[in-house]
Amino acid sequence: MQSDFDERLQRGTRHLQALGLTETPELITRLRREHPALADHIVAFTFGDIYIRETLTTTQRQLVTLGCLTALGDTQAQLRAHATLSLAAGMTGEQIREAVLHAGIYAGFPRAISASLAITPVLEDAPSRDDQERPQ
Repeated sequence: MQSDFDERLQRGTRHLQALGLTETPELITRLRREHPALADHIVAFTFGDIYIRETLTTTQRQLVTLGCLTALGDTQAQLRAHATLSLAAGMTGEQIREAVLHAGIYAGFPRAISASLAITPVLEDAPSRDDQERPQ
């Protein structure tokens, strides 16, 4: 019989796969090598408990997450992971950059600059507004 944790972990893993990612986010892969328990708890709680709730869409959740990570600062690895998730959720690079810009109003320019630099490698090949219809 599976434990509640194992069910949550499987649910979180399925949710990550359902986002259309071609591979597990680099951050989770690296954590699974270096600290497997932490990686499993992140997947079980974040994606198995919270991200599956239906009140917000995945895109809305990513906007909130990008704003929070920008405001927190020192979250470069998480910003890269969530920029990847945002693209998988259908957001464009332009929308992700706009979320960081908007968060900068409240978080300050130094945090927005740091966030911008962190997500740039992920977004270099992201579709522009002209390449993709923008979700509302």
